[in-house]
Amino acid sequence: MKLSSTTLQLIQISVTGLSSLTSLVVSLITVYVAARITNPASDRRVVHGESNWRSELLKLCSIETVTDKELLQLRAFVRPFSKEDNWNELDNIIINFCQKYYRKLKSENTEKVSLQFRILTRTLLKYDWNYSRMKLRDAVRENKKLVEKLLRDYPTLKIERVKRKCTI
Repeated sequence: MKLSSTTLQLIQISVTGLSSLTSLVVSLITVYVAARITNPASDRRVVHGESNWRSELLKLCSIETVTDKELLQLRAFVRPFSKEDNWNELDNIIINFCQKYYRKLKSENTEKVSLQFRILTRTLLKYDWNYSRMKLRDAVRENKKLVEKLLRDYPTLKIERVKRKCTI
């Protein structure tokens, strides 16, 4: 059976088209796989690189004697409202701590409060570091351990319930 030149040209066009389609599919699969393999934390790193809040928080880590001003600064680094469903989560612990001592600092409790303040700021730095450098699932697991250790080492930071109304 002999094929005409027109038929041969149609077959060649079909093969070329199929080859192009295969190349396109392979390219799309490659892009998808590369996107899945790339560290998902890289986007979070870019966002953090644009802000200087970590450097501001780092300055708070070295405060020797805490005042109401520093309590307000630390309070500004966490979410605006408490979450009632997760009381011993780091943001809630910080919110509770700041509310507890704002306008209630006295000479007899300043040293203790200052120590706990520095511990909380360093913990918040580590907490954020984990989120910016790890896969989300790993960061959640590590941060849970971090908060558990914080509450073991400093049981007075543990809160029994979250106050509904934020006072600061």
